[in-house]
Amino acid sequence: MPSRRTAIAALALLALATPARAEDTAQNGLWERETLLGDAGGLRPALAAKGVTVSLSLTGEAWRGLSGGQRRGTRTGGMGLASLALDTGAAGLWQGGKLYLSGVATFGRFPGAELVGGIQSPTSSEAPRGALLYEAWYDQSFADRAVSLRLGQIRADTEFLTSTYGESEEWGGAGMLFANASFGFPGIYGLALPGGGPAYPLATPGARLRLAPAEEWRIQLGVFNGTPRRSAFAFRGGALAMAEIQYHRNQGEADKGLPGAYRLGAWLHNQRFADLATDTTGRSLADPLSTGLPRRHAGNWGAYVMADQLLFQTGEERAQSIGVSARLMAAPGDRNAADLQATFALTWKGAIPGRDDDTAGIGITFLRMGHAARALDRDTQAFTGTITPLRGNETVLEATYQIALAGWWQLQPSLQYIARPGAGLPDPTRPGRTLQNAWVLGLRSTIAF
Repeated sequence: MPSRRTAIAALALLALATPARAEDTAQNGLWERETLLGDAGGLRPALAAKGVTVSLSLTGEAWRGLSGGQRRGTRTGGMGLASLALDTGAAGLWQGGKLYLSGVATFGRFPGAELVGGIQSPTSSEAPRGALLYEAWYDQSFADRAVSLRLGQIRADTEFLTSTYGESEEWGGAGMLFANASFGFPGIYGLALPGGGPAYPLATPGARLRLAPAEEWRIQLGVFNGTPRRSAFAFRGGALAMAEIQYHRNQGEADKGLPGAYRLGAWLHNQRFADLATDTTGRSLADPLSTGLPRRHAGNWGAYVMADQLLFQTGEERAQSIGVSARLMAAPGDRNAADLQATFALTWKGAIPGRDDDTAGIGITFLRMGHAARALDRDTQAFTGTITPLRGNETVLEATYQIALAGWWQLQPSLQYIARPGAGLPDPTRPGRTLQNAWVLGLRSTIAF
């Protein structure tokens, strides 16, 4: 069986196999293309006729710690993503099937742990360096796409808990626009779920069933391996179940009203989880007489509600738009480091006249540590007599502007303010004090080949 790096390299070579022809440039200039290589000398259209789609993107980032956090300085890194998809209907096989394979590789150094020291990284690209098989799944739809079943190595953050303003990426959804990781798969559940949950950069074996009983309604059910691993198709660590009900309004081209999407969801993990404050006898874990063995809880769970709504749309083909996105998420505070997170974002597509494809955004997220974690900090002070920081909450504010230099190239500056990084973690350079509020400036460049 080929290695993960071999599989990723094969996908990349396939995407880059043939240079663009001169007539491609004449018919569709460099800055008008959707991908840098255009039709790749006719390779892409030929593959598309057989139901095959190949893509390759490269994201590079530079981040500067301006003040606060753990230290000042600059970090650079990035990620490459290659994918191969097969539409079985277009390939002349059976209708409604899709086979998908992708690989991801990360490089460089990221700012989360090294500069800020916060719970949520300033960049959603942050991950351990290296290459791995990302997703590998098969999706089959039935009953005129009213039912869809996906099986394989999959992620939850592509379909659950992620704001995309309905189903159209053209809306500039909050989960795709903002650089800070908290606007994607949220930090509260990344802390709660073993291995960070089935989200970037780790997919995991699982199944997802999607039902569309009516045009406006969708129901999603997912079951995933409970503890994602870097090794592909690893079954270990219990099971995670997720469910989400969605209501989509004004999604059709003929609809006059402004589109919106509303979601209500929950998840359940069947492993046993340690209490963060109490031992097996009921004593505080900070008590010198404690057994040091935390009380165990059967299972873990969380719930969330989300709303995405366009407020304004105008211009040719309604290209300019303003939308809001909000999420409220909760989990039990006795077994989870954080028990509440709230996120709000405002996006403005076409904010500058003549720049219809650019998107500006400002967003804020608030993450509160659980009552057990806070109680343990207080007990530690009481039993030791030392003045140690008490964990509370972490708040992130981000302002960003995504510049569409071309269909294939996006450049995005991001300015972030992180209040109480790490929700009050001690500053390693200043004993007894917490990390100072941080300012971080970043620049992200993404090229689609």
